[in-house]
Amino acid sequence: MRYSLLSRFQGAMLAAALGDDLGREGRLHHFQRQQQPANGQQDGQRDGKLEPRSRLAPVDFYQWRPGLTPAASPTVPAQDSFHSGAIAIAVTQTLIQSGRWQEDQIKQVWARLTASDRGYESATAVELAIATLPLMLFFHDDVNRQQRVLQQTLSGWQCPVSAEPALLAVGYAIAQALTERLDPQTLIPQTIAYLKQGTVDPSSPLLDLVGRLEQVQTLVQQKTGLHAAIEQLRTGLVTPGYGGIALAFYCFLTTPDQLHLAMVRVARSGYAAPATCALTGAISGAYSTLNGLPLSWQLAMHPDPDSMVPLRWGLSGAAIAQLTDHLFTVWAGGYDTAALTATMPAIAAPGIIRPRSRD
Repeated sequence: MRYSLLSRFQGAMLAAALGDDLGREGRLHHFQRQQQPANGQQDGQRDGKLEPRSRLAPVDFYQWRPGLTPAASPTVPAQDSFHSGAIAIAVTQTLIQSGRWQEDQIKQVWARLTASDRGYESATAVELAIATLPLMLFFHDDVNRQQRVLQQTLSGWQCPVSAEPALLAVGYAIAQALTERLDPQTLIPQTIAYLKQGTVDPSSPLLDLVGRLEQVQTLVQQKTGLHAAIEQLRTGLVTPGYGGIALAFYCFLTTPDQLHLAMVRVARSGYAAPATCALTGAISGAYSTLNGLPLSWQLAMHPDPDSMVPLRWGLSGAAIAQLTDHLFTVWAGGYDTAALTATMPAIAAPGIIRPRSRD
């Protein structure tokens, strides 16, 4: 393999967590811009009509690093009620403890973390994709098994069936990246073919997602700019969250080898930036690996306890990296997760090392 599979696991999880933070920085600037008084013609406004450019946060996020985003701001609404990152961490811990996917335990995770808040009832497909990211990673080597697990998980969580096609599309992209079969030029056609050939019912949500993905393919081929792409992907939305799914694919596919740039572009999209930026980070991180993270981000997540920066997912970057190490060890068939060290990672090729069943 070009890069170790462990590095791809880490890249997906860490970039997703960092994307959540970066996206919140983008949303912060979005609301600050929205609250600015209108003094005549603003940038991007012509003949009384708001141009796409004025709907994006005109902020340079390239200097952003973990820890820069304030914990709270009076200009930003209350923190999201659906904590997809917290659920992703809890699902990871459950997989590590049990060594396999167990439907009852995953249900308990959902029940425990959503018992005090009904915000989960409005969770979008993008947020649910982040919540189930550990499952996508754990079953990446068997897309049929991955599909069944995601479907059963959504059913157990009593989530809208409209989220199913989106999660299968993201899971397929993650699997392609981890097995080094992801070709940015053919990812969309292959994903659409996978969805159509799978067990997903030919429902309206599936057709809606396929249409969105086809739109992404056209935008990428035509080299459409970010501002125009965002406006087109927002137009005519039918299924909640599909715009974010499409934008994540678009930003990844237009800059597949530049994880930093893909995430920064999503951060400028406004209110929905946190979940969408996290999803972009997950796909890009799985493709570019841990090495794709900017050096400044890696330094900010140094394992020294005195310098660790807590992320919005409730853990520091170093803690998420260690948790991902353990998840990878269990996937590879290791019985003792504490045995994993930075110098002796357990690497397993799909179909080669399988001491025990993960069903």
